[in-house]
Amino acid sequence: VGTLEYPDKIQHTVVFYYICELMEDEGIEPYCDHTFVSGTGYDHTKTSDGGCIMREFKCQRCSKCGYVKRGEEISRHIYVTCPH
Repeated sequence: VGTLEYPDKIQHTVVFYYICELMEDEGIEPYCDHTFVSGTGYDHTKTSDGGCIMREFKCQRCSKCGYVKRGEEISRHIYVTCPH
C-alpha cells in the first residue's frame, strides 16, 4: 500500500505503486503456480510535446514470483506539462 499525490494535491491510496511498469510477460516464472493478489497499477507515457499520460489499471500480482497481469483501464489522466 502506498500513496500517490497528483498535482491537484489530492492523495490517492494505491495497493501496488507502479507495479505495472507493465512488464506483462517479462520475468514470468514458467513453473510458478501463481497466487494472485489484486491491486492497482500505473503506466506513464511521455508525449512529444512535453506532456504525459498516466493510466491506472486493475492489476493482479503473483505474491510468489512477482509476475503482473494487467486488467482493464480504470482511468486516464492527460497532463499538458509532465510533472513526473
